[in-house]
Amino acid sequence: MEIYFIRHGKTKENQKRLYYGTMDSGILQESRERLKLHSNWFLQQKFDKVYVSPLPRAVETARVLLPGEDLQLDSRLEERHFGIFEGKTYQEIVSEYPQQAHEWEEKWMTYEIPKGESFLQVQKRVNDFAGYLKKCRFKKILIVSHKGTMIQLMLALLGIPAEQYWKFTLESDCYSKIDYFYGNAVLTILNQKL
Repeated sequence: MEIYFIRHGKTKENQKRLYYGTMDSGILQESRERLKLHSNWFLQQKFDKVYVSPLPRAVETARVLLPGEDLQLDSRLEERHFGIFEGKTYQEIVSEYPQQAHEWEEKWMTYEIPKGESFLQVQKRVNDFAGYLKKCRFKKILIVSHKGTMIQLMLALLGIPAEQYWKFTLESDCYSKIDYFYGNAVLTILNQKL
């Protein structure tokens, strides 16, 4: 199976460097135009299934990239909910919530952000989705989601411990690919610019 990954297009929240897991304002016009330029190539791939985070920025990205295609929305692909940190820069989080920010840094995997999620809570739903993918019989799929969630998903598929999360990044307006055959996953493309 070939698994393609697309991070949603750039947003104004990206530009402001905000933590904005479940907040949404849609993607920027420049990203929309870039996605349209590459739409034909992605349509020609004839994906058996397109899985998309239900958050609007991911759905918009998928609809611009694959107009008219059937999208399978799956909440397991949503970005982490940052709770009280939503809509804030790192500096604002440290300034407004110093104790919580310290705990978040010290226990980055287990700390549950108030009114939000912990890294491990996201990992649980991502692992569930990875298990589903490993059993499905599709030849070619596309996943349109979010940086954090997709890094966690890729690590789960590749069998890399979640502690290695910080050694990867996924850029907007790029795609990555994992080939999964006979129970073995190989990262074949990472951050290929559209």
